Amino acid sequence: MKRTFSRNVFAIAFALGLVAPAMAAEVPMAVHPGAKSGGPERVEFLLPASAAREVNLGFPDALRAKSAGPKSEAPPNRVGVSRRADLDALPAQRLVPAWTEVAGGFVARFTVRSEGALRLRVSVVVPSADDGMEIRFAPAGQADAQVLTANWIRETHGANPGQVWTPSTLGDTQALELFVPGSRRPTGDTGLVHDVSHLFADPFVPASAAGQAKLLECHVNYSCSTNTDQLNAGRAVAQMTYTKSDGNSYVCSGSLINDTGGVRRYFATAHHCISASNEAASLQLGWFFEQPCGGTGNVPGFTTSQGARLLRANFENDFTLLEITGTIPAGTALLGWSTTPMPSGTATFGIHHPAGARKALSNGSSTGKIAVSFGEGANVYRVSANRILWQSGITEGGSSGSPILSGAGTLRGTLSAGPRNQSCSGTRESYYSDFSLAFPLVQQWLSPSAAAADDYPNTATAAAATTAYDNAFLKVRLETGTDQDWFKFTFPQAGVWIVYTTPEPGQAAVDTFGRIYASDGTTLLQDNDDDPAGAFGTNFAFYLNVSAPGTFYLQVTGFQGATGSFELNSIYDPSDDHSDLAFLGTSIALGQSRSGVIEAGGDSDYFILDMAQAGALTLASSGSTDVVGVLRNAQQQVVAFNDDASASERNFRLSANVSAGRYYLQVAGYDVQTTGAYSVTASLASAAGPNYTGLWWIPAESGWGINTNHQGDVLFATLFTYATDGEALWLVASNLARQPDGSFTGQLFRTRGPAYFSAPWNPSAVTATPVGTMTWRFSGTTGAQLVYTYEGRTVTKSVVRQDFASPVPTCSPTTASRASETNYQDLWWGGASESGWGINFTHQGTAIFGTLFNYDGAGRDLWLFSAMTRQGDGSFNGLMYYAQGPAYFTLPWTPIRTTEVGAMTFRPTSGDRGTLTYNVGATQVVKSVSRQDFGLANRPVCR
Repeated sequence: MKRTFSRNVFAIAFALGLVAPAMAAEVPMAVHPGAKSGGPERVEFLLPASAAREVNLGFPDALRAKSAGPKSEAPPNRVGVSRRADLDALPAQRLVPAWTEVAGGFVARFTVRSEGALRLRVSVVVPSADDGMEIRFAPAGQADAQVLTANWIRETHGANPGQVWTPSTLGDTQALELFVPGSRRPTGDTGLVHDVSHLFADPFVPASAAGQAKLLECHVNYSCSTNTDQLNAGRAVAQMTYTKSDGNSYVCSGSLINDTGGVRRYFATAHHCISASNEAASLQLGWFFEQPCGGTGNVPGFTTSQGARLLRANFENDFTLLEITGTIPAGTALLGWSTTPMPSGTATFGIHHPAGARKALSNGSSTGKIAVSFGEGANVYRVSANRILWQSGITEGGSSGSPILSGAGTLRGTLSAGPRNQSCSGTRESYYSDFSLAFPLVQQWLSPSAAAADDYPNTATAAAATTAYDNAFLKVRLETGTDQDWFKFTFPQAGVWIVYTTPEPGQAAVDTFGRIYASDGTTLLQDNDDDPAGAFGTNFAFYLNVSAPGTFYLQVTGFQGATGSFELNSIYDPSDDHSDLAFLGTSIALGQSRSGVIEAGGDSDYFILDMAQAGALTLASSGSTDVVGVLRNAQQQVVAFNDDASASERNFRLSANVSAGRYYLQVAGYDVQTTGAYSVTASLASAAGPNYTGLWWIPAESGWGINTNHQGDVLFATLFTYATDGEALWLVASNLARQPDGSFTGQLFRTRGPAYFSAPWNPSAVTATPVGTMTWRFSGTTGAQLVYTYEGRTVTKSVVRQDFASPVPTCSPTTASRASETNYQDLWWGGASESGWGINFTHQGTAIFGTLFNYDGAGRDLWLFSAMTRQGDGSFNGLMYYAQGPAYFTLPWTPIRTTEVGAMTFRPTSGDRGTLTYNVGATQVVKSVSRQDFGLANRPVCR
């Protein structure tokens, strides 16, 4: 492949070109034909309630605390909290199903209670959904149950679901039963109670929803509209209750939309509501959740359904398209849509569920396009939005994802944001995504026949007659090796433009080649094969300084005749003091202060920090403008995020231990309407030094190894080797203290304890006997001298880190939470109540090498190992082995013998918690595990 390119940033000036009339598609509103099969059936439980394993959780501590600061940390549309941490505190065996053999298979039943919940839903582990499998659920005390079938689970979750959320049921207790067909008793973690979401507000009870939300008084009851078009369009809108991977539940709004292919079960909402497949699968929809005009209660026909499949989630446009897999009731409608950008002055109306409450109506008009920035945690969205001014009604949290409509019910976008402190007094406004920008990314579903055509011009002359782009997100397909596609771009003012290609989701990358031409369509200004910044691989990328208004053309071809589908992305940033694009941010040096201005509600500013050395980096803002800060690494991954340095502050202060390299600081307003000046400073303190957490070995002596866990000035080392009888031997040095010369030294122990399968675990039965000493002397971060004494012998080894997969992470010290980390390399344990055993995870690429240290049935030390690989559901699974080998002091080393004894699965629930399941023969063990924290500063984080 070609690996040369011209200079990637240049200035261009050209005459203003004429924009051709828009050529667009429009699909009318329709009536849904009727209920789709697939909803939960009603059957009886197979086991009596007395056979259920009980999971009892007290009232959540998270709901007892009140916010101490002026800003609430809880999103405005949250209605439920996770009980995962409380489940981890229970004996793991309580969460494991007690299987009973019945006709045709095995069944297990749970009774799950979360004190004080108005509604409850439960997540259970389902590694695969074989034909005939069923999940039955009901509120406590109800004789019959609803059923989630294997077909529905596969359609909604895929072939390997991982976790399945039951629909929420009324009250604080849910009865749950799993049926698995076949003659073999289920093994692994099938049926494990993985999480419980405690709904403190009932989204389907009017008084509960309104009471929790403190709804604004200027909402208008949708049912009181006298406009037939509005009433018909409202039948497409549904209330959404969904649960994210952290176990917290939320409400949003969304709508059914029409398609030309006759599928008629597509559903549009916002990316900041649902952006992942597991969130879509958890979706519970409330249909016809409406209040009669002038009446109370709900209108007849209110019903719920469960489940959706994620088709496309687009961050840049804050737009998500789903396919409903549950029942769509009769009487619903399908919104029409238009791919024409909405002109300023267009009369509009919105239909939504504010805070999850009953359906509301807002009437207003478009004032044109506006760039808005808003934050959902560390995600700062920047959306090219339609600004709507309301003449009646308003929106608030829970309205997100609802449609903005024109005409008789034509979708023009979905709700992205509004001012954080919406008020019925003064100007009322909301910001909706632009469906015309999102449509090309979902065209294959909504208009499949049009998507199949090669509808991009093949010459500059043909492109000149088309609509000009500025911001664009397009699906492009090169049909043949000689195919070329041309695009016209027009910018009304100076600014910065980035245009690049990316692979189509789920497809192989197409090696693209781009050429930029002047407004005449023939003068070549620049060409590019592969992104020079390295962010987009073999896709081309241009970073352009546009010095004056005007028009130019982009030609896209395949490098050396490459063909296939890909996506073309264009982002235009009008000139301001600091770029909205990370790659073009303003450099800031350590000890330097930079001033900036959030010039409009959609503005965000990027700064570039090139770190010559590792250290503890601190970034802080000052001034009267309420801003948030996000620190990202060179790959744009979030390293640290902060809104306010304290409850009384408006300025952010964030700190992180960083290694040498490039970092980006993003500064944005707290609210979509925030504007004003600020300053930001950067400082670096000495880091705590390298972190030596890892797996170490000698390549010529395969079969033994040693894990180190480095926290503060202490190393915890577990040595895995063999005793003089050839059986497994593990020794532990739990407190190797740093010495003045930089080495680590401490006592070495051999332990005895309860058998690995003991339940409950008895930590007082673990005995540790001093047997020698251990010393480490590191040479850099990849090599060390290990010296230990045992049984009167001194063993000296020169060890190196064991690398077995790519990429190999670098471990560094951190004081921050690791709950959001996705690399699990660390020392894990079952908590203080199970002290005495543990497992080391060495995580490289998509593989985890786990070394489990425990005890056999006679109390002797036992270690087992597993090379696990990441599965489609995010868990890690592999076979587990026992090893025998030469005595620890043997030289030269001789080969070991391994015996397969079972399998191991690690299922992370967050960056610092998870479930470990393994079996030795027919004996299964399930443990809730977490990273072992010694209570010292600077714990390891590996990235």
